[in-house]
Amino acid sequence: MFEIRASEPYTSADVCWWNPWSRCVKEHKDETCRPEIEALPNLSGVDEIWIGYPIWWYTHPHIIL
Repeated sequence: MFEIRASEPYTSADVCWWNPWSRCVKEHKDETCRPEIEALPNLSGVDEIWIGYPIWWYTHPHIIL
């Protein structure tokens, strides 16, 4: 198991959804936003992948796209 992480880590201020200038609100409003992710492990021998994530505004976070 591993965590998909943004290359630029999110701070508590970044995920402050009630602040209209926070990073998560800006990313949510930008349909083209795709935060860069850290390098993924080698998945060549993996047969099945399950992805779990928090729900943001009734949908997945943009990093999952």
